[in-house]
Amino acid sequence: MAVFILDGGLFVGRFERNKFNKSKSYWWWKRQLQAGEVSTKDFKEGIKKAFSKDIHHFKFKMGLMGELDKVIVCYDGIYGRRLRGKLHNDYKSHKSGIKASKHKGIDVRDVIAECGYNPMKLESNWQGYYEEYKEADDLIAEKVQLHSALGDEIVIMSEDKDMLQMLSWEGNVRIHNLKQEITVESFIEECGITPQQYVDWKCLVGDVSDNIKGISGWGAKKATNMLRKYGSISRFPQEHLISYRAKDLYKISNKMKLYRDERGYSLNHCNKKIALCWKSLEQMTKKNPISYSEANKINKHIPQIIELFEKVDNTSQIKIWKKIIQLPFDSNR
Repeated sequence: MAVFILDGGLFVGRFERNKFNKSKSYWWWKRQLQAGEVSTKDFKEGIKKAFSKDIHHFKFKMGLMGELDKVIVCYDGIYGRRLRGKLHNDYKSHKSGIKASKHKGIDVRDVIAECGYNPMKLESNWQGYYEEYKEADDLIAEKVQLHSALGDEIVIMSEDKDMLQMLSWEGNVRIHNLKQEITVESFIEECGITPQQYVDWKCLVGDVSDNIKGISGWGAKKATNMLRKYGSISRFPQEHLISYRAKDLYKISNKMKLYRDERGYSLNHCNKKIALCWKSLEQMTKKNPISYSEANKINKHIPQIIELFEKVDNTSQIKIWKKIIQLPFDSNR
C-alpha cells in the first residue's frame, strides 16, 4: 500500500494537449456548444465522460506502481509564481508574458468542477490540496516530507523534472512520469550525476521551462563533469564561478582584429585555437558574459585586454537560483 501524490499539473497538461485534436475532449465539446451543435445537457454529459477517462488513465498508471492506499492531488495556486517572482521577476514569464510578481494563473479546479467532479475529492480516497500562494510542486514536497516522517511509501506521479531532486530525500520515495518509473540508478545512468547534485546542476545549466537562465558559459556537459569531479558547487575552485562581461565591445573588437592582422590569422583560426567566443566578440555580437577560462585564454594572447571586461562573481546568482529550484520553496533558506 502506498500514498500516491498526483501533480495537478497533469490535468492542465491533458487539457492543453487535447485543445486542438479531434477527439471528444473537453475542448471539442466546448466548441460544439459554442457553435450551437449540442445542447447544454449533452455538453455536460460529454465533458464529464471525457474527464472520467483522464481519471481512469491516471488510476491505471498508478496501479502499475502498486496498490493505492490514498491519493493526494496537489494543485497550483493562482498566485503560486509570485513568491519566486520576488527573487526572479521573469520566472516562467515566457509562458504567459506576465511578470511573476504580477501573475495570476487559471485555477484548473474550476475546469474540473465544470466537468462535474469535485477537484478536492475526485474519488472517495482522493484528497485535493490547494494554496493560493504555493505552486503544486511545493505542496507535493511538503506532503512527501510529511508522509516520509510517518514511514509511508510514497509514489509521486508527475512529469515535472523538479521532482527528481526528491529521489535523494530520506524515506521510501518513488517517482513515475506516466511513461516509466525513474529510479536513482536510471537517473544516474541518464544524467551522469546523482539526485543530490541535481539542484546544483540546474543552478549552473538553467531551466528553459521555468525561464531560469543558469550561468553564462555553463552547459550540461561542463556542469556534469565539474559536479562529478568536485561533488557540489560549494567545493568548486572560486575562479570557476567567475565570468567576464564586455564593458567596451568596440575596443575589444579592434584589439582582436589588430592581433589577427599582425599575425595573418583568420577569424576561424582564433575561434578554434584560442577561444570559442573569439568570433562573437570580434563581430560585436557577444552580449552574455564569457567564462573565466575563456577570458584568460584571450588575455594570454592580448595582454591587458581583460581590463576591458567587467568581472562578474556568480555566487550570489547561484544562491538565488538555488532558492528558486530547491523544494519546497523557502525564501529564508
